[in-house]
Formats: sequence, C-alpha cells, structure tokens
Amino acid sequence: MSTTRELEKIASILGIIILSVIFFTIEKGISDFVIILSLFIFYIYFFRSILKSTTIVRGIKTYLSINFFFLLFMYIVFYNPYQLYLLGLYDINAIELPFNLHLNMTNKSLILTDIALVSFMLGFNTKYYDKSAIEGIKVNINLLNNLSFFFVVILIISISIFLGTGGVNMFIGSYAGSNTGSITGNAIFNVINIFFTLLAVNIIYIFYLFKKVSFINRILLFLILVWSILLLVLGDRNTFFLLAIAIGGAFFTFIKSISRIKICLFVFLGLSLYNVIERTRNLESLTLDEVSRVLNKEKEKNAYGADAFNTTLVTLRSSIDLVPEKKDFYYGKLKFVSFTSIIPYSSRIFISIDDKEYSSADIISEYMIGRDAGWHTGTNIISDLYLDFGVFGVIIGMLIIGFYGGYVKNTILKNPFNIKYFFIYIIILCYYSEISRYGFDFPLRSIFWTLFIFKIIQFNQLKKS
Repeated sequence: MSTTRELEKIASILGIIILSVIFFTIEKGISDFVIILSLFIFYIYFFRSILKSTTIVRGIKTYLSINFFFLLFMYIVFYNPYQLYLLGLYDINAIELPFNLHLNMTNKSLILTDIALVSFMLGFNTKYYDKSAIEGIKVNINLLNNLSFFFVVILIISISIFLGTGGVNMFIGSYAGSNTGSITGNAIFNVINIFFTLLAVNIIYIFYLFKKVSFINRILLFLILVWSILLLVLGDRNTFFLLAIAIGGAFFTFIKSISRIKICLFVFLGLSLYNVIERTRNLESLTLDEVSRVLNKEKEKNAYGADAFNTTLVTLRSSIDLVPEKKDFYYGKLKFVSFTSIIPYSSRIFISIDDKEYSSADIISEYMIGRDAGWHTGTNIISDLYLDFGVFGVIIGMLIIGFYGGYVKNTILKNPFNIKYFFIYIIILCYYSEISRYGFDFPLRSIFWTLFIFKIIQFNQLKKS
C-alpha cells in the first residue's frame, strides 16, 4: 500500500473519531460553522470522484462510478438543503410540514451524516478483490439467451400474479407510487422491478461481448422502455431512476465513454424530471392544463404537505431526537429483520405479526406522524443504522457497505468480462445511488438473489464438467 493511501486511511480514521466526539459534545441547534465544515468534507470526496475517471474496459473512461452516484444522492438529500440555507436561498424555518421538524437536531444530524460519508469512503477505498473471479463462469451466447429467457419467464409469472391480485389498480386513478396497499403486492412489484433491471443488464452484457443486439432483445428493450414509462405514470420516480441508472451506468461504463459535461446535463434533466413527477404525481387527472397549473405554482407540496427530500432530511433529525433520549436502541433487531427479509415473509417467523416496530421506517413514521396517519415518512440509511447501535452502528454499517462496493469495483477492474461481477457491479451502482433514502435491506435483496442465480449457474457448470 502506498504512503499516500496509508495517510488517507489514517486521516479518515482520525476524522471519524473526531467527528464522533463532536457528535456527542456539540450543542443542539443550527450552526453555520457546522454546515460549512460538513460541506467542506463532502466536497473533498465529491470533487475527487468527478475529477478521477475509472477505466474498466480499455479505451472507455467513465465518471459514473459507485462512489459518484452515492455522493450525488447524499448531497441532494442531506447537504443541498443546508447549502441553500447558508446561501440565503432556502428558509428551513419557513417549511410547512405536518410534523415536528426537530431543527434543534440539525448540528448533530450533519455531523452524523459526515461520519456516515467518511466511513463509507474509508471502506470503499480498500483494495481487496475476489482473486477467484479470474476463473469465473464460462460464458457463451446460449447461456446469455437462457438467462434472458429465465428472466422473462419470472417476469411473466410475476406480472400475471401482480395483475391477478389487483395490481392493475395501481395504474388507474391517482398517484400510487410503489405501494400496492399490501405486503404481497409490494413484494411482487419489487420482484418485477428487480428482474426488469436484470434483463436490461443482461442485454447490455450481450452487446458488450458480441457488439450486436438480436431482434428478440430489441423487443425486450422496448418492453423495458414501456415498463419505465408505466413507472413514471405511477409516479414511482425512485424505481424509474434505479432502472435508468442501471441501463445508463452499464452503457456508459462498458460500451461508450461519456463526458462530465454530458453527465451534468443528464443529472440536471434527471432532477428536473424528478421534480416534475414529485409535483404532479398526486393529480387525479394528468391533463396538460392541470400539470401546467401545478408547475407554475411558486411552492408545491405533495398530498401530505411534504416534499420527499425534506421529509427524508427530517427523518434523520427525528431519529436522533428519538434515540436514545426517548427510546432505547434496538440493538440489532432491525438488521436481523433486514437479513431475514431477503426471503419473503421469513422475518415474520421470528418477529410477531403484532410487533409494529420491525423497521426503521415504521418506528420513525410513528414518532413523526403517528401510526394512523395513513402514510409513511420512510427512512434513510443513516437512521436505519443509528436506531440499532447509535454512532457505532453508523460507522460499522457504512464501512461494510462501502467495503463491499469497493470490493466489487476492484474485482471488475481485474476481470472486466466476469459476468457475475458485471451484474453485481451494475446492481450496486444503481442501488447504492439511492441508498441514502432507504434502509440497509434496500440493496440486500437484489444483491443476494443476483448472487444466488449465478451460484446456481456456476454449480451446474461444475456438475457438467
């Protein structure tokens, strides 16, 4: 390990220790100095991510890295509002939301965000990789076509069940988002989205290897496009962007380079689209006049008077206000549920159906708006880790998440044609991008089932040989 890397590692560890001490000793409230400090820490990492390209395939430079997307969404959710506040462009005190904003926890929430960010990057910048990946899975066109066929069969079955259990109602009337109103419906909807993503990645991998797309794959790409449009109709912009980042990230990492100027343009267009959906997703009728009326308003709120990013920001402050002063830590219960939820319904084997505190989203929602509000505030990765083990949980959790992201990146750098790590790299690229607005289990299911699929393929190949 180089001297520079050693010094960076030591600086990161010292930074985490100092920030942890500050978290426990800092006064409650909003401090301009804390905001400036936090923005300084963020921009150090962010500028490094966009100034240095990654080359996985010879001759193709990419800036669409795992850490770039992670940092971008961290900025949008946790840093940008305070930066606008500092510049006098955003009045935090004037936000009208139907719950306590817990602004007295702003300083602590910013420092905890810094701890999470530095911990993630410390883990991500490790140099470990899978040395056995050079052997990998023997790839041929038949295997890839069979994979596409398998994904399509799963999608047909899932969509049939989904529509047969009332899923079609999501596409009728007002905004539904990704919530079908039932645990089973939500699970099936998530399966559909995961396998549409895997199908898209497989088609791009085929093009990556053979530089051509068959007629059937063109049809499948068209169906993926149709599903993407339906997601926008639903108002489910988060899932839409997961699919878009997976396709765009794979294409501009393995097929064609993209400049930083074009990336900025895509980010601007993406955020603009996100904002339009955020403002119009609750309209009963998506007519041009109605959409124009909403967009022309100076300030718009969703059906509950809350902007999605504002709400996520408040969930972090609320969790710090809640634990440990009003409630004790959960000491791993939430992570246990996360791991057991990899297999649908398995968590209920260990957690009583009457237990309403089985996820950070439920705990925070009950604290912020009550159990009978009829909607959820959601959660965020920092709160999800903090509620279990406090600051220590945030450090260890983000280290693990960052380490695995770096491990996969380093492995694909060494073995750019390894199909398993090609898939896992793209899955992590898109799911890590939005993890700031979700819990620990958000990327877990997709990673596990992708690895499981390739483990079966690998086992069959070894058995035949």
